[in-house]
Amino acid sequence: MSSPLSLLLTHVVTVTILVVLGVVIRTKGPQGFVHGIVDWSKVDDATRRRGGRLMGNILLVMAAWIAGFAAFHYQGVYDQATNHLARLIFIGGISVLVLVMILVQLRLRNNR
Repeated sequence: MSSPLSLLLTHVVTVTILVVLGVVIRTKGPQGFVHGIVDWSKVDDATRRRGGRLMGNILLVMAAWIAGFAAFHYQGVYDQATNHLARLIFIGGISVLVLVMILVQLRLRNNR
């Protein structure tokens, strides 16, 4: 199996998992799926739903970001400098999305 194809298949699995988690968190709410920062028993129902929508949307954006990176890599019409720049943008984007998710949870914790 070629390297671009194996990279594409690996990313497709990751994107599928993120889409499923994003949809479930968006529809069912974040409690039980998002742990660590927020005590969900102290958050009211409207705030819980809003947080679920926000975190679900962040996971869906993350899935789209990964799918775009995998599609760019699979087409294979890039040079080494473009490859490094694409990886830098990809890692930076994922890092920003993770930080946004943490900030949303901190905001939910403070808005009880």
